[in-house]
Amino acid sequence: MKRKMGRPPYPDRAYAARSVAYNRARSQARYRDEEWSLTRQDFEELWAPYWENRGRCKGQYSMRQIDRYLGWHLWNVEIKTKEETVRLQKEIDFENIK
Repeated sequence: MKRKMGRPPYPDRAYAARSVAYNRARSQARYRDEEWSLTRQDFEELWAPYWENRGRCKGQYSMRQIDRYLGWHLWNVEIKTKEETVRLQKEIDFENIK
């Protein structure tokens, strides 16, 4: 029997989506030359309560750095809605102008 070439299939689509999200976030951090110490387990535990409602649109959740100069570490990230993230960023930017 001939073996099919390529990657073995993921156990399920949800696992595949979480893997893609983790790898994409880590790759983006590397591209921007930012520190990244989150493990896949850290990432999944952090996102577990919010996973079904993550995204870029109003009311959806995203992962943000508490202090954007300290990298992506478990102690420096939080999950917030897009509105909260924008509001917090405006506050930080306004404080830096003073």
